[in-house]
Amino acid sequence: MKSIKELSIIYIAIAGIFLPFSLQAASVTKMKILTTPQSIELEKCSNVVNLQAQDRSGIAANVDFDTEIYFDQGSPDLKIYKDSSCLTEVPTLQMLAGTNNISFFFKGNSLGSKTLYVSTMNYEDSSQVEQILAADSVPLPPPSPSPSPVQTPQYGRAVPAPIYGVTFDNVSNFPAKVTALQKFPHMATARVVLDPGTIPADYSTAINAMKKSAYIMAELQDSADMKSQTVDSFKSRARTFFNGLKDSVDIWEVGNEINGDWLGTNVKNKLRAGFKVLDDAGATTAITFFYFGEPGQKNHCIPAAQYEMFTWIKSLQQLDLAVAQRDPQNEKMRLNVDYIFVSWYPQQCNNIKPDWATVFARLAVIYPNARIGFGEIGTANPQNGSSYELDLIYEFYPLASRVQMHSRYIGGYFWWYFAQEMNNTSIVNALHNAILMGPQP
Repeated sequence: MKSIKELSIIYIAIAGIFLPFSLQAASVTKMKILTTPQSIELEKCSNVVNLQAQDRSGIAANVDFDTEIYFDQGSPDLKIYKDSSCLTEVPTLQMLAGTNNISFFFKGNSLGSKTLYVSTMNYEDSSQVEQILAADSVPLPPPSPSPSPVQTPQYGRAVPAPIYGVTFDNVSNFPAKVTALQKFPHMATARVVLDPGTIPADYSTAINAMKKSAYIMAELQDSADMKSQTVDSFKSRARTFFNGLKDSVDIWEVGNEINGDWLGTNVKNKLRAGFKVLDDAGATTAITFFYFGEPGQKNHCIPAAQYEMFTWIKSLQQLDLAVAQRDPQNEKMRLNVDYIFVSWYPQQCNNIKPDWATVFARLAVIYPNARIGFGEIGTANPQNGSSYELDLIYEFYPLASRVQMHSRYIGGYFWWYFAQEMNNTSIVNALHNAILMGPQP
């Protein structure tokens, strides 16, 4: 999380055009069931269903008043419940003023196709068909495209796909962090930021406690602090932290938001030096780029042409040269890196809506052996469970269930302010539900 990004928020506020996204959104025109149709065993409780209020462009928008949600136009044998155990049946639900989503569950009392129909007195309805099946005929969900199996790494553990990650920018009070990790429906991946002026011993106890409940990704240097490094000091940092934590860390993020305009000079050589240390040592490596949008995209936030993600990568990897003319060590990085991630802060990029399937497909071509996903998602500052944050979680953590992504896409996400928000019930519930909406291990 970077000071330069915070400055961009301040600038927009001074210009008088920054408001929380939910307040900027146009008026609500429709309700939309976000969850994909389900096949559920007779008399069994469904997975969570998420309903969102949207404007005419399909963007989340807050309702201006308490809005009653009706289900009476759907199949009468489909019963609606407000709890995940399907104990409390309800005829209606209420979406409160100033919010844009609710969750519920259903149960089918007879076999066959059943229409789940959601209506209100004010907005366009939404419906979909659910399948209620006999106990012995519930099909397995269709397999999501998945990368080829990861080879057993020399150090750390192989992290299975999909990855559902959160970020800890500190390891204080780590027992509470362990408790928070244990609440996830599947084993999460904890991304731990290694701060300037620290040594491996500052993290070993906390990481060893957390790794019992999560996979571990270590962020070698946050982009906000990269300016202070030289090539030699970054190389030394990589060596020191790897030697101290190599048996505890599963993935090493050697470059964070590495194309950002706030990282200072000689960044590419710092990345190359740090990567060589880790790759030569047998570490599992990751590089995270910052996405500013693209030149032809309206309202992109590219600070200068050379920082645009694909332009920067082209320079980094010498893609304008024939393979035989490229630096061999540089080409080794392109072919050996294990994960290529994207950092995305939509609120700081005019809330544009990138075509993520295309973005990641392009990355997959450049890095043919890497798994791809999001290395960081969040807001400029903690919002403690705001509707904007909840929308963001529901938009991205289940993304691969809604959008056909590249076969090497593994998710990731790594909510930035989880250390600050891990005790916020709204955030925790949203992460839990959104993970269940996404592809399952």
